[in-house]
Amino acid sequence: MRISVIVIILLILFSTIITIIKVAGQTQIRDHMDQIAPIIAVVREFERVDDHWCWRGLCSGQTPFQEVLTRLPDTTMFDDIVVTSGESATWTWVKAPSLLAIASRAPDTDHLGSLAIVFHEHRVTVLDVMLLFGAPLTIDSDSIGSERILNICLLNNVCVTSIVPSGTLTPDAYIESMFFEVADNMQDNVRYVHYGWRGFMDYRTHK
Repeated sequence: MRISVIVIILLILFSTIITIIKVAGQTQIRDHMDQIAPIIAVVREFERVDDHWCWRGLCSGQTPFQEVLTRLPDTTMFDDIVVTSGESATWTWVKAPSLLAIASRAPDTDHLGSLAIVFHEHRVTVLDVMLLFGAPLTIDSDSIGSERILNICLLNNVCVTSIVPSGTLTPDAYIESMFFEVADNMQDNVRYVHYGWRGFMDYRTHK
């Protein structure tokens, strides 16, 4: 009889602990999604049109770069627009000031070459990006001191960088930057990276 009571008590305690863990996990996920919602809203504005990445009608490989420089200042969406030697432009979003965007001229043409986002705050994770853009294709690894810098290219010509102090890539590793590549650049990345996507693992032994 005493053993049965103990078993019942243990089952109740176990069930309670499981419930607390589930609720805590759901709360943590909800808080994370609330934090990154303004950032994801901006990222979702980038779209694929005829195999080119576009943002509000500015398309990599198609839009003349001078048009990019003309249209960017004509909006109240941005702060701190800076043009560098006619080769690139940077700006921040009013609604998402933690994001720095970069538009660059293509090296061999007068068109927009690539669009990029730099994340000033660590909020968006590798898993968030995979849910948005699909599975990785390739990964390249480099080192700065004891840290590993990982360049991960996904489907749809999107590449992201992540700095991993421990060398081990996990789903919750933060994204430092995101590049929306033209098809030619993406083909070069796939051709010259050191190896294909190997999943979440320790990349310290890879150079």
